[in-house]
Amino acid sequence: MSIQYRLKNKIKQLLLIASKSDFTENELESYISEILQSGKWEDVRDCILSVLYEDDKSLWYEAIRLIYYLQNRSCKFDEVQTIALLYDCLCLSDDIDSNLVWTITRNIKSLSYLSDYDPFDDDNIVQEMEKIKKIRKKDN
Repeated sequence: MSIQYRLKNKIKQLLLIASKSDFTENELESYISEILQSGKWEDVRDCILSVLYEDDKSLWYEAIRLIYYLQNRSCKFDEVQTIALLYDCLCLSDDIDSNLVWTITRNIKSLSYLSDYDPFDDDNIVQEMEKIKKIRKKDN
């Protein structure tokens, strides 16, 4: 069993626990710290994003919330990949908060809250979303 596989399973387990919990502020801090201490940042980030590539939508919202929390800790996410994944998931799930997705997007892009930026008008994002659709189709 690879380190990446074990890390992804650990993060998915933590996301599952978080999805069923109403954390206090201290518990939330412990949860975020445990995620961050699970491995190198790049590996942790990739595992979180990999959850959003899966067809199983049950952990999508929690993964997106985690991205938001991690952004507030100055953790960096790739602009194109992350925004494309967020909006692809938003289009496929009724359980995702569009305001949360917008907040993450504007943080990644350093936009004002009232910006008129639209990821569906951004060629790089649209191209990445097409790649994501092909990955999802191939996995089915």
